[in-house]
Amino acid sequence: MKGPDAIFGLIKFYLSQLEIIKASKILFIADGARWIWNRVPELAKSLGIALEQFYSLIDFYHAVEHLVKIADLRKGWKKSERNAWVKKHRRQLLHGKIKEVIASICKVCRGYVAASVFL
Repeated sequence: MKGPDAIFGLIKFYLSQLEIIKASKILFIADGARWIWNRVPELAKSLGIALEQFYSLIDFYHAVEHLVKIADLRKGWKKSERNAWVKKHRRQLLHGKIKEVIASICKVCRGYVAASVFL
């Protein structure tokens, strides 16, 4: 492969061949890699996909992996506290409480830690 842009070029080609524009709903699932998510809006736009058709989702495994990374940034927490935080929010994800998880992440991530997570 010749990099991420080439990969997304192939995705765009195949989706256009499938006439994805005719779908009533489209769900894009991927891991949390920025190189992917930074290209998704342009992909949808270039295919002519309307916002109301388009949904995006990070897969559960990678979402939990990111919770672990966030907890690990909290150096003031004991390992048991980090594990408990991840377990609580993993359970919330399983029950669809995404807004609660995001709110907790925002509460935990301040200053340097926030820059490490969100940039």
